[in-house]
Amino acid sequence: MPYRLDYSTWLSDGDRRLLGEAEAKLLRLIAESGSLASASAAASMTVDDAAALLERAERCCRTPLTSSADGVVRLTAEGERLLQEFECRSRRMADQLRHLYRNPVFGTDGIVIQEDRVLLVRRRNDPFAESYALPGGFMEVDESAEECVVREVEEETGLRTEVLDLVGAYTRPGRDPRGHICTLAYRLVVRSGSLRAGDDASEAAFFSMEALPELAFDHRDIVTDAGRRCAWRK
Repeated sequence: MPYRLDYSTWLSDGDRRLLGEAEAKLLRLIAESGSLASASAAASMTVDDAAALLERAERCCRTPLTSSADGVVRLTAEGERLLQEFECRSRRMADQLRHLYRNPVFGTDGIVIQEDRVLLVRRRNDPFAESYALPGGFMEVDESAEECVVREVEEETGLRTEVLDLVGAYTRPGRDPRGHICTLAYRLVVRSGSLRAGDDASEAAFFSMEALPELAFDHRDIVTDAGRRCAWRK
């Protein structure tokens, strides 16, 4: 299945929130139908819930957003202005997000091997939810790759580690369904801590290099490369 980045848009005036996606959707439907009842039905809401949402939005905006005459509900001039501004910002954000992964994004994966067993986690979230993978994650701003892999391994497994060496850079387009995501894979040695699943991992355990479960992404290739490096160093 394709993956997308979820996002939310809203208008604000300083710290005061004006319109969010739900309010904007309701205003758009009112403008199209001329009826609060029809708009609420199209939004899968009760009329009372739609009226309460509209009332909260008007209270936040400190001005009426709709008016009613001859049984027809219309947007006020301010309601139209705010809806147009919301939709303009929403389009700009959607365009920015479409290009977000046009440039490669970097992350790290940690490889801890003890007595021919490698540390794996069971992923809690998509992509590859419930599959096993190496512990790892995305680099943060002002963080080195080495700092990232140590942090991610501790967050997901409870083990505090130290980097031994770089196994390789895995940059093939298509290796991650979320976009062009590159990973730097490091061998690590455990210094302290106790093994436990944490963060977005539902399980953390050591598995025999000779009997690995099916791994997410291209992590089997990474483990194989790390195993060769271990054999070369012996």
